[in-house]
Amino acid sequence: MYLIKTLYLKIKTNRVLSAGILVILFLLILFIIRNLIQKQYLLNINVQPSGAEILVDNKYSSINNFSKKLPKGTHEIVISKPNYINVNKEVDLKSNTNIDITLENIKGDITQIEIKKTETISQTFISDVNLYTNGVLIAYDVNNSRLVSIVNDKVNTLYEGNLSFYSYSEPLITFVDRKNINEILVFDTQSNKLTQKIDISSITPIMYAHLSTDNKSMYLIGKFDYKTRSSTLFVTDTTNLQPRQITRIKASKIGVVTDNLLLLFDKVDALDESKITLFNITQNKTVLSIVGNNYALSPGNSFLAVQKSNSLTLINLESLAQKSVSSEFSEHIAWISDENLLIIKTLQNKIQFYGLNSTNFTKYPINFTNPSTNISVQEVIGISNNTLYLLDKRGFLNKILLSF
Repeated sequence: MYLIKTLYLKIKTNRVLSAGILVILFLLILFIIRNLIQKQYLLNINVQPSGAEILVDNKYSSINNFSKKLPKGTHEIVISKPNYINVNKEVDLKSNTNIDITLENIKGDITQIEIKKTETISQTFISDVNLYTNGVLIAYDVNNSRLVSIVNDKVNTLYEGNLSFYSYSEPLITFVDRKNINEILVFDTQSNKLTQKIDISSITPIMYAHLSTDNKSMYLIGKFDYKTRSSTLFVTDTTNLQPRQITRIKASKIGVVTDNLLLLFDKVDALDESKITLFNITQNKTVLSIVGNNYALSPGNSFLAVQKSNSLTLINLESLAQKSVSSEFSEHIAWISDENLLIIKTLQNKIQFYGLNSTNFTKYPINFTNPSTNISVQEVIGISNNTLYLLDKRGFLNKILLSF
């Protein structure tokens, strides 16, 4: 009793101490109330096979497994991996919960597609849109002269400037701003800032640059000759920055297929005049060259699909064997898995779907619901997480949610 009276007198005579204790008591009460109202439980998710991306509440993401305390209630889980059927489920979190999921490999033909929703993401002219395996969309906003990423349907400005090209190798974007064509800029999408400026004045003009799969080397198309429309393919270590000449080529774009295989694209405006070349870096030679207007790599980089105005060719990137099937100019392509290529045909703004099985090389029609979908397709970007991304005739980015 004596101690309480003494403490009371000290608090009464020391207003600063009194105020401090009141603040502490107030914060303690808030903490207790918050925990009572918003109880949190541990959610553990384990996925097989490895390499699957786990997305929770369209906010938290991880690879292979997920472990985090979340508020009590319903949470949405999306699990995806190339060549496997996506898992979409809801969990009602009432206690600490463990979830084990085994993904099912996509095999056989896709016989049914349901169009669940069609939505315009960006109402501005977008060009050079690329969809990557982690579901990231990178694009150039022509109207506003800016490089953007599109995540969860939100357009985020990464860099403002007049770009001559860009390429993406997770998590780095490589590009040249036309205000200084003598340097390549490297932008880190994780830190959201420029991380490197590379002097390329010795090999300008530069047509394109792309980082290797491990981001330790950079391939460049430089010293462009306007008379012959030819360039030189260079490679440089990203730390030493001393470009080494590999060979003379005709190409305006580089794609890195594997550690040893590059895809070189020579874009020509005339129909059926563009050329796709596969170049083996180790052997220092061209291993395949084919004419086509458009191309698409399968999710696991096992197959390359090449489109001409009247044919579609599939190339096995291991054996380099190729087969062709008749096609139409109005058709667009997007890989669902390494086994199934989706062919999207538009007729009077109506969409039709076909499938092409890369194993038995058969083209087949696909039944789908909601056939009233009305959209003018200019370019198909690709498929990720059961979502088909495309540009319409206005250059606006659209998405179509699919259910297989």
